[in-house]
Amino acid sequence: MKFSFASATLAAANTIELGPYPGYAGDLTVQGSVGAYYSESRGKVYMEYRLSGVEADLCKTAPAGVGNACGIHIHEGMTCDDATQVGGHYFSVDSDPWGAITYSADKRGRAFGTQEVEVGEKLDISSRAMVVHDSTGARVACGLLPAHFFEASKPVKFSAYPGYAGDLKVTGDVGAYYSSRKEEVYMYYHLSGTEADLCETAPAGVGNACGIHIHEGMTCDDATKVGGHYFSVDSDPWGAITYSADKRGRSWGSQKVSVGSELDISGRAMVVHDSTGARVACALLPASLFQQQHSVKFSAYPGYAGDLKVTGDVSAYYSERNKEVYMKYNLGGTEATLCKTAPAGVGNACGIHVHEGNTCDDATQVGGHYFSVDADPWGAITYSSNFLGRSAGTAKVAVGAGLDISGRAMVVHDSTGARVACALLPAGFFTV
Repeated sequence: MKFSFASATLAAANTIELGPYPGYAGDLTVQGSVGAYYSESRGKVYMEYRLSGVEADLCKTAPAGVGNACGIHIHEGMTCDDATQVGGHYFSVDSDPWGAITYSADKRGRAFGTQEVEVGEKLDISSRAMVVHDSTGARVACGLLPAHFFEASKPVKFSAYPGYAGDLKVTGDVGAYYSSRKEEVYMYYHLSGTEADLCETAPAGVGNACGIHIHEGMTCDDATKVGGHYFSVDSDPWGAITYSADKRGRSWGSQKVSVGSELDISGRAMVVHDSTGARVACALLPASLFQQQHSVKFSAYPGYAGDLKVTGDVSAYYSERNKEVYMKYNLGGTEATLCKTAPAGVGNACGIHVHEGNTCDDATQVGGHYFSVDADPWGAITYSSNFLGRSAGTAKVAVGAGLDISGRAMVVHDSTGARVACALLPAGFFTV
């Protein structure tokens, strides 16, 4: 059995920022971000979006009978500059699956959500246009999906749970991802060899019956060390997580589990239970697969004595193949007005950059920007603050070959270019 990523990859550098659709001259200013991932094995797109500036009343519920109303869809084209080249919806199944995919706005014109769309086989969403529609179906916002998607999948094999001597031989694949920001595990699974009748519906009152859970232990060799369910909230969230088998003993689905804060699922045991709650199969999640997702917290830059108190978190990973750093950040306490747009001609103004040093304790050791190309690519990397001094975004930086961002200092600059906040990236990053 192998593990593969599904919704897990949404947070791994696949998030893009939206801008106006080419030629759009209406009143809406739709902003936000969207992440997407295509599973070749499932023929599905998994997407997550955060929008603002949409129609609060008219898109609370998409108007019936209006094509593409309040929709968010992947289109065939690979541009957001030429409306004639954006094209129609992107799919290979017989009928268009995108028409049913809509967002729902709150009273402030915001929309958050996830979608799973069966688009068909042999597709490639890299560089495709993601389009947001208004209540009339008109195209109002656009963003290009990344040209190089990160898919951190390493095959791991299921084996019988240590000591299990029963008749079941469970096979299949599972992906899992832990979001430190949302304190949730996202998982997607496909199983076979489970009990067709007994796990069609998990038996009521039987602990762990037909369950698929992450456990505390980091072994599938010693039953005494696999441990119990892995979580940090007050009550165990895993008991409710079950799979449902079809008449051939197959099961597939996805789950979102609120497990709590400050967890690390790397190297943990994933366990499948039968209808009695017994543990029948086990596999270890990769030890390094999830490191690129870990967010780290900012604190004051060493020696900074100014008025700003920049907080937030950042995650990043380095692609050796693409020679790029991919990063995602959420900041608070920045300069609302002065960093709405970075001041022109001011070095490092409103910047967020990886530096050479491996410390946030000694300002003399933080060093300059970290890169190996001829010209410093970090000067162009800036954040944009809203009226509350908050900023959230992603960046892709061509830093060059032969680098290792593990343990490096991530530095936030104010509008003068001064260093105001610092965080150390994890020491064990996964590089692809």
